Parts: sequence; C-alpha cells; structure tokens
Amino acid sequence: MKIVALSDTHTLHRRIKEVPDGDVLVFAGDLMNWGTEGKEIADFANWFMHQPHKHKILVVGNHDRLFEKYEGHCLSFFEQWGTKGFHYLRDSGIVIDGVKFWGSPYQPEFCNWGI
Repeated sequence: MKIVALSDTHTLHRRIKEVPDGDVLVFAGDLMNWGTEGKEIADFANWFMHQPHKHKILVVGNHDRLFEKYEGHCLSFFEQWGTKGFHYLRDSGIVIDGVKFWGSPYQPEFCNWGI
C-alpha cells in the first residue's frame, strides 16, 4: 500500500503541481487559513475529492475552526462529491487493507486556536 500524506496547505493546495500517486491520500490538518471562511473548505473539498487516490482520509487541524461548531455542514462540502473512499477521522480510526489509521484534531492548548 502506498500512502501519500499532506498537511498545512492553508488554502494553497492548488499550488501543489502534482500529488504523488498512491492508494491512500491523508490530509492531516490545516486546510484553512484562519478557519472562518466556508469557501476555503468548498475549494479544498473540490480539489481533494478529485484526487485519484482510492481512499482519502481527512483529519482537521487547529486552523480548521469551522469544523468545531459546524462539522456536519463542513463535511457536506466533501460529501457532495460522493462518500465512497472518503474517511473523516475525529478521534476515530479505520482499517484499510489491514493497515490501521487513527485521526484526532486535538492538540495541547495554544493561543486559543481551534480544537
């Protein structure tokens, strides 16, 4: 299994010229800039869900503040592209082809950032 991991793009995901091929694409937080603009999530979701990887795992980070209060609404941006192969991990895990993945957005308290 080939795993590709990305994080901390802070709305600059489209600057990535080529995401490497793989079976699982993991995004490990900080897709947003300041975490207050829903359009940032919509654009990222469109980009993320159109990547060719069979499985896509999303774990949000401390900049992804809207997920704290409006998790369901935020996830709807991803779900509009279909949920097959999409996995959102918030203090949860999944097993893909015998490999265990666990995701949690929490971090030690830092300057009143998100989650």
